[in-house]
Amino acid sequence: MKRKYVVLFLFSIMLLTGCANIASMRASIQLKSARKYLLSEDYEKAIVRLNKAIKI
Repeated sequence: MKRKYVVLFLFSIMLLTGCANIASMRASIQLKSARKYLLSEDYEKAIVRLNKAIKI
């Protein structure tokens, strides 16, 4: 019985850390997109992307 709870606990930890990495990757993509818009001087789109990165 204990083994079942240990396995469930470890699986939960792995799942939670995986979700955190996905959110970090999504934020990174938004930041890269914002930089691209900043370099092309499209400031309105850059602000939208930065706001999305903040929300993530």
